[in-house]
Amino acid sequence: ARRDRLTDTAQTLFAWLKQIVATHHEIALTLEAAKPHAHPVAEDVRGQLGVLLMPRFLAETPWGWLGQFPRYLLAIARRLEKAQTGQMERDRARQAELAPFWRAVLATGPPAPRAMDPQLAQLRWMIEEFRVSLFAQDLGTAIPVSAKRLGEQARQARVAIGR
Repeated sequence: ARRDRLTDTAQTLFAWLKQIVATHHEIALTLEAAKPHAHPVAEDVRGQLGVLLMPRFLAETPWGWLGQFPRYLLAIARRLEKAQTGQMERDRARQAELAPFWRAVLATGPPAPRAMDPQLAQLRWMIEEFRVSLFAQDLGTAIPVSAKRLGEQARQARVAIGR
């Protein structure tokens, strides 16, 4: 029944992968050449990339979120550009705003999207959207997101996983 959509799906996936690989390459070059003062940003970005592009990310990431990866990587590239121009204090403040929510996700174990409780998975993707809103606002977000919304989602996730 879905055979007729297979070609379109494969073409969509190929287009996403092409963007992901190209932007990741650009990010890797930027990280390699990063100025010493950008080290905290570079470290955070490497951690984010390690989770986003973890082994089996193509198989493990829900389709709707996988389609957001080109934008997530573009947001990372923009963040690194800003860090190279010396906007470190602003970046640190934004990183500090994000950190408690990310720690809440990591406290439950490695973020493997398919194995997560749905409430925790929603928090995990809201965090990626929040990163976009903090570091590359002009790219827009796929869902409404704010620190207040993340706080509420974190509370719902804690209840769902019994913590």
